[in-house]
Parts: sequence; structure tokens; C-alpha cells
Amino acid sequence: MKNISNPLRMRIDPDKGYLGKDGWFFLGNRYDRESDQALGNHAIDDAVSARWDQSLRYAAKVLERRSSKLIVFITPAKWSIYPDKVDRRKSAAHPSSPFHRLRENLTGSEVTFVDATAALIEARKIADTFSPLNSHWNNFGGLVGWNELRNAIIQCCPEISLPEVPRYECIETVDDFNEAFNMVGLEGRNPWMRPVYAEDLPTYDYLLPGYVRSVQRGEREIDLTELPVITECSSTPNRARALLLRDSTGNQISPFIQTGFRRVLQQQHNYEQERSFTNVLGPVKLFNPDVVIFLMTERYLIYNFLDAEYWKDANDFDLAIAGETYIWPRELQRQSIEVFFGEKFESPEGLKLPNNDGRKRHANITLNCKTISSIQVKTASPGAGYARSFPVNAGINEIFFTLEADMVASEIILSAPIDYSITRIEIRCA
Repeated sequence: MKNISNPLRMRIDPDKGYLGKDGWFFLGNRYDRESDQALGNHAIDDAVSARWDQSLRYAAKVLERRSSKLIVFITPAKWSIYPDKVDRRKSAAHPSSPFHRLRENLTGSEVTFVDATAALIEARKIADTFSPLNSHWNNFGGLVGWNELRNAIIQCCPEISLPEVPRYECIETVDDFNEAFNMVGLEGRNPWMRPVYAEDLPTYDYLLPGYVRSVQRGEREIDLTELPVITECSSTPNRARALLLRDSTGNQISPFIQTGFRRVLQQQHNYEQERSFTNVLGPVKLFNPDVVIFLMTERYLIYNFLDAEYWKDANDFDLAIAGETYIWPRELQRQSIEVFFGEKFESPEGLKLPNNDGRKRHANITLNCKTISSIQVKTASPGAGYARSFPVNAGINEIFFTLEADMVASEIILSAPIDYSITRIEIRCA
């Protein structure tokens, strides 16, 4: 391997990354304070930790009522699996990481939490699960991660028969995926470990617009830039559907998920991008997944879980008294209100918010949006009112919000810089 401990004595911007031991490159603080997290110099406060914990618990309950099981898979960071390669000379006493705090909080809860840390460390005895010049796990690491995820799914969803991955004959080393070169210009070989299987993975169909199918090799990864994507594998022994919410760490594990389930919808979760996170319950309503897999890299846990209120409001809506329900449209015919760019929506004729009589009102609005954007929801009110912006996907979106008891508003007003249609509104008093 070319010596990369200090090639040509090049200077690396420490904000972008730094070299640890044996020429292993680690991301800097520009990328989600990765350096501080690796060195134990950054700890999240209790409020952020509690927000993640409570949000995922609410999400699991809401999805369970929609016949979907939530699987949370936080993929360990490179520095969690290779602490021996991190230069600890500038490190502080390592606090309890967000990853470990979340794992401890969710143990024994309704949330299925997958922790592949021990398996990835143990697998190093066979071959590296990460590489020196890339922050993502390699193909061998992706296989180890899938085996842990598969075991968790089999345990919580025994009715889903997931196929085993074919036996690998050897693990080959290729020089590829030097991420550090693109980031900081760091040259050098990057040994990337890739299993060579005794049999090919089964093929799958990549579903294109217009119901066109494109047959893909089973080993073919789906890159983050291709999302959203629907795939179908007719040879898998189950008929289960999976909604995969992921980031770039999903690239290497995607072949096993695509060939493990009958149908898979992959979407980017966007939890690292403030106010851009994906609307989950819209795709759930449209796709009816058996499992919702939340696959996210460890370093994003430093962010406040921005849609915590959304999941709580969805849960409260589900539990509200169904006997006092106000629904538009009242007839079960296909109809919608089309709202065009720049227009404001006001409650349709015949729908007035029910008199709350000092009680909370829980609202659910179903929208079909033309593109990714955000939509502003507010109430027309002489006193205390409600206002919030919701990120929306292209396609079906489910918005939930709660009007507190002191909000006497009688109308809902929506505004967004896109074309969209409203297909259903439901208000429940509780």
C-alpha cells in the first residue's frame, strides 16, 4: 500500500478530515461534527437524546396500528469499529455516545433496534469491514450488517421468510472508492473488501415510470442519488414489502434488502437536513409495507429529531375519540381540491372545525404534491392559533397536527410554493 501517512507532506484542512494511525482517514467536523464525536469531545444533551427516544417509540406505535413493524438500524461509524486507528492524543474522556444512549433507552421497548457493532468488530478477524480512505463500510461490512438486520427481522417478524445470502468463497481486495481524494485530495490505494459468492444473488426488477421493468443483477447496488426507487424480486420466498428510509450507508447493504423482500421502496430520510426530512406516513399509506426500516449512519444522531411533534400528533390522532369525527369529503367518492402555485387553501364549504368545547382537536390532512417542498399550515383565529411548516414529498403525504384546547379557530389555511391536491381532511375531538 502506498504510504499515505503524510503523502508529499500535504496539509489537510482539519475541518474536512484528518489522518489517524496507519494512514486511516477520518472525517472532520464539517461533516456533522464527526471529529469531535470520534474523539469524545462532543456529547448531546439530555433533551436531544430524549427526543430521539420518544419519537421512535411514538413512530413504532403509529406504524404498528398501520400493520407495519419499525426496525431501527443505526449503522456504526468507522471510528466505532476502528477505535485503534483514531489518534487519541487530542481526545477527551469519552462520554456516553448518542448511539449507546439510544440503544440503552430502547432496549426492551416496542422498537426493534439493531446494533451491528460487535459483529463488525468481530468480523475484522476475517477481513476489514471498513477501508482506510472511505467513511462507509465496505461490501464485506455491508454483508455483516445485513446478517444482523436479517436476524432482527426474523425475530420480530417470524412470518417473513427471508432468504439466506449465498455462501462466499473468498473475499477479494480491490483498490477503489477513495472518498478522501474527492474530499481533501488525499492520494493512495484504498483496499476495499468484497465477498465473492459461490452463487449469484437472484435478479430483481427495477421499476421505472410507466410500469416499465428493468432486470438488474442481484449484486447491483442502488446509490443514494437514485432514490426514490421501487424494486421487486419475484424469486424471494415471501410476499413482504419493505419501506427503506436510508442515507448513503445503505448503498452496500441494498442488494440484500432488494433480493430479500418481494417489493422494496427506498427513500432518503433527510434527517441530517433541517426541515427537509421525508414524510413517512404518506409512503406507508400508499405502499402498505410490512416493515419500515430506518437505516441511518451513527453521526446523524447529534441532530435534534425534527419531526418529534409529528409522530406524537399522529399517535394522539389515532387515540382520539372516533365518535366525534368530522371528515371531508363526506361521500366516499374520488374527489379532491386542486390548489395551484401561489394560491392559498381555505377550508372547503361544508367543513367547519368542530366546536372544541375546551377540548383538543386532532387533525389529519392527506395531500398529493407535485414535487418536494414544504407546506404551511395555520388556523384563522381571533385568539391563540396554530402555525407550522411541514416538509412534503412528491406524491402522497400525511400531515398530522393538534389544536390545543384554547385555540378557538374555525378554519384551516394551507399555503405552499407548489401545485398540490387535498384528498381528505379528518378532525377528531378529544
